[in-house]
Amino acid sequence: MSLMEFCELRNGVLVPSYREAIAPIRCDWCNGMGESLLAFGSLWVCPECFGEAETEWTGRGGRG
Repeated sequence: MSLMEFCELRNGVLVPSYREAIAPIRCDWCNGMGESLLAFGSLWVCPECFGEAETEWTGRGGRG
């Protein structure tokens, strides 16, 4: 990564630019964009998918 990925030149001055770095968070389970997402390990899941994700996790030997 270079500095230019997070900065741009304006009037000869290097200023931060976060437009490209900010992306909406999507549910990792259904890929939908919910109003609120819950952290589930390293995943983000919407409240509707949380129960299913938890069931799948505990069924695969995850800690529950």
